Amino acid sequence: MADLCAAIARVGKKPAVWVAPLIAERNSNLFREHPDWFIKDFVGAPFNSDKTSFGGWRHGPWYGLDGSHPDVQYHLERVFRRMRSEWGVDYFKLDALFWGALPGGSFHNPRMSRAEAYRSALAAIRRGAGDAFITVANAPLWPTIGFADASRASNDVRSSWSSFKLVGRQNLRRSWMHRRLWVTDPDSIMLGGNATENEFRVHWTVVYISGGIFLTGDDLTKTRPERLDILQRLGRPTGFKPRVEDERLEFVTTDGGPLAVFNWHDQPKQIALAASPRSRWQDFWTQRDLAFDRTGACAVALGPRDALLLHRTRI
Repeated sequence: MADLCAAIARVGKKPAVWVAPLIAERNSNLFREHPDWFIKDFVGAPFNSDKTSFGGWRHGPWYGLDGSHPDVQYHLERVFRRMRSEWGVDYFKLDALFWGALPGGSFHNPRMSRAEAYRSALAAIRRGAGDAFITVANAPLWPTIGFADASRASNDVRSSWSSFKLVGRQNLRRSWMHRRLWVTDPDSIMLGGNATENEFRVHWTVVYISGGIFLTGDDLTKTRPERLDILQRLGRPTGFKPRVEDERLEFVTTDGGPLAVFNWHDQPKQIALAASPRSRWQDFWTQRDLAFDRTGACAVALGPRDALLLHRTRI
């Protein structure tokens, strides 16, 4: 790993590591060698996560490390200090953190709640990771405050309308957290798949207006040129601080930046907009100007499952 990270650094990139630091499988060395490091059940055995919650994505059930245990804290701090100092890792994606705060188990330090035990584990990770950037996923939100630079705000995204709609609305509902608690991670931007162009515009608009982390996981060597153009146009994270203007999640504004308009329904929809007479709005996706009348009103037609991303320029 040290050689690989050094090779990444030599070409001007920053090494990043995905890690699920608070879980172990039954057949792992950590579990076999240190069964006393794990959250316990009522008879003192390591607590099966599937007894109280989801057992894990694969090779379950997973077992959660007990952050109230001093040896666990030392272990986590040591592992992350090695990755940061010896390997040169600048960016950590911490996943599956919820299993470090499992309900129904007991902890080494009986005076600690499961939230306190979880925060003790995160504190140890932060001590070891130092100034590295930490983003979290599958993490209990409130107990994570203060230890994460960024946090996922949604489920994993997949290239389908059902996923674009669910994940998009989750991201918009939690958009108020962005730049207040941490940087928002809306999950990857998708470039390929069988969704319609309208549906992709909804997805791309959510990612863009979120203003947070900007990631893509597509194989760019197999991506269509017009989709690569979309990726190029979206560019880097915008830093916008979005504000959802209505409970239907149809209008999202930013401070001095673009306006996003969504139609989440299966039928076309007319949406009324208003603008100053000295303002001009252009749709980011089509590069078309909107036509406002003398009163500053404009009726915009959105297709089914569609979105507009409007930038304002003064005349």
